Amino acid sequence: MLPIAIWYGEDLCGLALGYASRRRAAGIRHTISLTYVERRPAPPAVPVRKHVIPLAVAAAQNYGSAVGASRLLMRNPDPGLLWYYHALGFEVAWRGARPLYCAQEI
Repeated sequence: MLPIAIWYGEDLCGLALGYASRRRAAGIRHTISLTYVERRPAPPAVPVRKHVIPLAVAAAQNYGSAVGASRLLMRNPDPGLLWYYHALGFEVAWRGARPLYCAQEI
């Protein structure tokens, strides 16, 4: 499990959960998946609050680099934020008319 907590001083601004795929033959993990990313919905309006997704993605990318992963997935993406994920460098994988996940190379 890959838990990420994003704090600004004493204020918890966001949480993310993810995991690394099982080890491959050479001991390398090839995918990091973020399954949950959420920011604090209520005030206080701290500057970090609007950057929770990019901070969680950066943490997952760095962890992925450390364990030898080659890609990052965001599972069950919010359809209303697909434009934002695309701006962060993700490509969308579709199942019919529903987004299944967003992926990017690390």
